Amino acid sequence: MNPMIVVSLSNVTSAMSELYGNQTKKIGSDVPDPAKNISGQITVDSGDATTKVPIAPTSVVTTTAESSESPTTQQATTTEGTSENPISTGGTQNPISTGGTQNPISTGGTQNPISTGGTQNPISTGGTQNPISTGGTQNPISTGGTSENPISTGGTSENPISTGGTQNPISTGGTQNPISTGGTQNPISTGGTSENPISTGGTSENPISTGGTQNPISTGGTQNPISTGGTQNPISTGGTQNPISTGGTSENPMSTGGTQNPMSTGGTQNPISTGGTSENPISTGGTSENPISTGGTQNPISTGGTSENPMSTGGTQNPISTGGTQNPISTGGTQNPISTGGTSENPMSTGGTQNPISTGSTSENPMSTGGTQNPISTGGTSENPMNAKSHFNR
Repeated sequence: MNPMIVVSLSNVTSAMSELYGNQTKKIGSDVPDPAKNISGQITVDSGDATTKVPIAPTSVVTTTAESSESPTTQQATTTEGTSENPISTGGTQNPISTGGTQNPISTGGTQNPISTGGTQNPISTGGTQNPISTGGTQNPISTGGTSENPISTGGTSENPISTGGTQNPISTGGTQNPISTGGTQNPISTGGTSENPISTGGTSENPISTGGTQNPISTGGTQNPISTGGTQNPISTGGTQNPISTGGTSENPMSTGGTQNPMSTGGTQNPISTGGTSENPISTGGTSENPISTGGTQNPISTGGTSENPMSTGGTQNPISTGGTQNPISTGGTQNPISTGGTSENPMSTGGTQNPISTGSTSENPMSTGGTQNPISTGGTSENPMNAKSHFNR
């Protein structure tokens, strides 16, 4: 509803009041009263009293904000591999090894010891060039693998130096020796620390390293200590059995489950062991302190030494065999010279496709050399059960 306004007219008849700004027109008068024109106020007459109602002036400020849209370029961050993958290759280059001419772990040739880049597999490739021997441009240790497999080409995290292929990870049967060629450069690596289980010049934590210029597994002789690439097997020379093991359990990393002896020189007797307990993974009797000795009068792998040196010799005979025309390690066959796979507990046994030579990266690895010679050993300490300190007897 519209409100009704009642106006009392005196002398002048007027209609309504019109407000223009802050000016007030009195009803019945055409002349504005300047005394009552106050800026910002409305004056209302009510009899004799004057009420002033303040009105706060309202100002609207319009601010124009000028927005500047300038294109920004953000550079993508590319990371090769993760911290969990310190030595594996997820892309074209290893996060640890940068593919340079210097080996990240070994200080030897131009090959990448634990990196990729070469056209041939570092451990086994099946080509004429040996994967872990000295020489070509192939990667000496590995290409691929996962973060748990820092030095493998396949396999699982427990097999740090094994391959997942059907080829022997260490020997390739070529004309050149898969592990070494008797040269002055170590076939696996030269240098490195105790974290390099297959490097040379290390401590007892280096299970397959040498302290000298001789190859850790071969001694530079005419026949290769592990393989010669010829008709004979690098560790065995005979039948179809595995040269080191054919089966066995995780507790028996170097024992056999078959008929032929993996490390014997013929006959039906077991060269290293046939049975034994989990404490004796490579013994035929004896005690847990002699993991590779026999219960008889002579040790099957050593000819002398104490129980702390399960695979060392005290005399002039060979640490594995005591001479003779038979092979000191075995008369095996076409099988893998060291092993054909196995589980994480079986670093040198069979069961899987491949386990090269390494039995891990700890001081328990019974196949490292601390001296000049025998890849398997002629001396050493209890921490290096196959660590050599004396001269190799050919």
